[in-house]
Amino acid sequence: MAFDPQSIDREELKQAIEASAAVEETLYTELGRKVYLNEMKEPGAYAEEAEEIKAHKAKVALYDAILNALSAETQVCPSCGGIVLSGVQFCPACGHQLEQKAEADDDGIVCPSCGQKLPAGATFCTECGEKL
Repeated sequence: MAFDPQSIDREELKQAIEASAAVEETLYTELGRKVYLNEMKEPGAYAEEAEEIKAHKAKVALYDAILNALSAETQVCPSCGGIVLSGVQFCPACGHQLEQKAEADDDGIVCPSCGQKLPAGATFCTECGEKL
């Protein structure tokens, strides 16, 4: 069979090469995953690499948890400087009682003692029992 270079679509050929290379990379990744999983079950020739992957997976999980915590609304403890989730009354690091910064809605009030948001017309705080 004769090969005619003029009849070949170069762009189509480039796309075919890229597609095949992508499939090859996917297969390598899957092969590596299978070797890793096998090494975790029965340590062998790649035990060191498998442990390194395991350590990096733990780092990623930790960093992800930190990022999620930082994404939540937080405040800084004035006593120790620790990061505390908003709405918490005491710092989990040092036990310092935190001020609750709350603003009343247009139709509500805020307890002057603890900062709890309350409905308009409340005579006692539902959080601390303070008479308003």
